[in-house]
Amino acid sequence: MHQAPQALRAAVDSGSVTHRRAPREAGFSIVELMVVVSIVGILGAVALPSVSGKRYGGGPAGLGRRLESEIAEMRMRSVTTARWQRITFDSDGIVIEQASTTGLATPTSWDTIRSYGYPTGTGARAFAGRSLITGGNTPSENAGFPATVLFSPDGSGQAATLFLSSDDGVDQVRLVVVRATGMSYLLEGW
Repeated sequence: MHQAPQALRAAVDSGSVTHRRAPREAGFSIVELMVVVSIVGILGAVALPSVSGKRYGGGPAGLGRRLESEIAEMRMRSVTTARWQRITFDSDGIVIEQASTTGLATPTSWDTIRSYGYPTGTGARAFAGRSLITGGNTPSENAGFPATVLFSPDGSGQAATLFLSSDDGVDQVRLVVVRATGMSYLLEGW
């Protein structure tokens, strides 16, 4: 039994066997992890002011683009599922719902798909039940709220105009829904 260690010593002494280090374990060292965490922290600190608080998606225009996208999705969903869709606006936020039943008959019950408030510093100021394509409108604050726009399973919608602005009133846009097509358009100014 003692021959193996003696044979090994003889081989090492003669130079035919060299010492090898154990291969490095797979994974990351603590220093590498700390560097990555530091970089992520710095990037987060730089990005945080641009995504928090005041300017969600570029103020009223960003909110308008989001609502324009929501309305396009609602039109598509109404046609593909044969269910009525509705979006309700008030001065605090938005609720998007879908009829519980299919078909062109007027629905009696609704399922909420999603709801959310307006971003800080931006909001809906007024609503009109018609499509106001031309500018120069001066709606009264909170006029027309709460307001609902329906989209039928044939893709048509109710005519509507939603007035959006920053809290200081400097940035103003209006979201116009056209009745026959249910299409929405985001326009500058009121």
